[in-house]
Amino acid sequence: PGMRKPVLVGHSMGGMISRLLITESGSDLWNLYFDKPMDQLSLSAKARQMLEGMLLFDPVPNISRVIFVSASHRGSDKAVDFWGRLGASIVGSPLDNDDVYAEAVAQARPEARTHSRNRLPNSIDLLDPQSPFLEKINQLPTKKGVPYHSLIGDRGKGGFLDKTSPQSSDGIVAYWSSHLDGAASEYVIPSGHWSHLHPLGMSEIKRILVEHLP
Repeated sequence: PGMRKPVLVGHSMGGMISRLLITESGSDLWNLYFDKPMDQLSLSAKARQMLEGMLLFDPVPNISRVIFVSASHRGSDKAVDFWGRLGASIVGSPLDNDDVYAEAVAQARPEARTHSRNRLPNSIDLLDPQSPFLEKINQLPTKKGVPYHSLIGDRGKGGFLDKTSPQSSDGIVAYWSSHLDGAASEYVIPSGHWSHLHPLGMSEIKRILVEHLP
């Protein structure tokens, strides 16, 4: 019974996933990559299934509240530095068969193909702040009636949304990435990336959950 109206708590990339779970894609993501409807493309069943899961989705029903913790909504510059690129190359493709990805990319918009790789982007690739996917996701509204909260770590180096140096950051994700307009509350915690392990982070999550109780 307690799962009928769950509260999601998503840390880091889990925050990005939680954001997607309360988002309706409509046709916006599809149109970002393709200029034809799916039924007008020559795609295998496996490619269709992959694209539907990635680009066409509805909010998960019954989610009642979301708590974002050090969430990387707009990516992280760490994903595109030397170590991030090295990590992405080690992780490689999340697909067993890259031919499926190549099949889809071959029919994508020309401008979308310029941002494509020779493999399906993995979790590190999708943290690129210049990712068209991330930019589009952050233009989509969240589901009405589902409040969300932000816990954001800050090591005390200053700077905020304008990305000027020094930047407010938890060491991995900057404030400009974690901040979301419209949050029911936003709490900046003097911590590194694992802000949910800081006593103030634990206290804030408890406060929100207690407030949520009927």
